[in-house]
Amino acid sequence: MAISITLNTNQLIAFAEIILGLIDVDPDFEFLGTDEITDILRILSDEKVPTELSAAMDEFHPDRFDMEETCERLIAEEIVSNDVINLLLQVIQVDEYFDAKEHEYISEIADLIGAELEELEIELVESIVI
Repeated sequence: MAISITLNTNQLIAFAEIILGLIDVDPDFEFLGTDEITDILRILSDEKVPTELSAAMDEFHPDRFDMEETCERLIAEEIVSNDVINLLLQVIQVDEYFDAKEHEYISEIADLIGAELEELEIELVESIVI
């Protein structure tokens, strides 16, 4: 069952940048383009996707990606950090494979946004395909 949270425009753009950062870290996600990411965000957030999102994704460059600054924008307004990680887990499961690179990436994001990763470890382990 998909988790749905409300993200404002800035948070939605930050979450999209986190997904784009994941694509840079794990080439298994290179099949995700801006259209696919927009569709995923539309499904996951149950919200209309703002027009600014497409422009922000087009301007994204992995060499300029600042994970810490992006996470700060994501949590600038009240949000349940574990729900954000659960959304990210749903995106990561798109390729039906969970590897060490993805776990490291999620762990870093969780740390930056203050998610209780210990509570999510069961979900992480259940997501791993051997």
